[in-house]
Amino acid sequence: MARRKSFRGRTMRICRAVICVLAMAAGLLLVAPQAANAGHAFQGEILTEIRSGLCVEVGGWSKSPGGAVIQWPCTGGANQKWTFRTDSRGYYEIRNVHSGLCMDVAGFGSNGARIIQWPCNGATNQRWHIQTFYEFRTFRAQHNFQVLDVPYNSGQWGVQLWIWPSSGLPPAVYNAAQLFSIRT
Repeated sequence: MARRKSFRGRTMRICRAVICVLAMAAGLLLVAPQAANAGHAFQGEILTEIRSGLCVEVGGWSKSPGGAVIQWPCTGGANQKWTFRTDSRGYYEIRNVHSGLCMDVAGFGSNGARIIQWPCNGATNQRWHIQTFYEFRTFRAQHNFQVLDVPYNSGQWGVQLWIWPSSGLPPAVYNAAQLFSIRT
């Protein structure tokens, strides 16, 4: 019975996401950035909600700069917990609780640049604009406005996240690999 509930829950999340994407495509849903107060902070886990329900973590419990940010089954470990702190412009610094390092777009890259952890330095490749669509979130990098993405919409464990252009023009239409949730 538990398996059936899990399957139903995943099916419902996918249906809500499809409805949300269709509404955005039709222009029925206005996309507004999440309100942010400078210095506001909270802690939570990032889930790759749509495709796999996996958590975003620093792989291998790494504390080293350059450690890969991957998706992995949720364990509740500190390497899967992130602290979100806003700046005065509403961008978030996303810091891993275990390592103390920030989520970073490697080399200020674009179109497939890997997501790593790096010492927090306030650079624009470590600043994220979080947009909210019902219970789903997108993470848009400040330096190039591309979004956090699970490569090829993969559901496999250990896949390293990357940055990729959003799937459409405003109102932005995102594919499932670009929709996440935050569990606090």
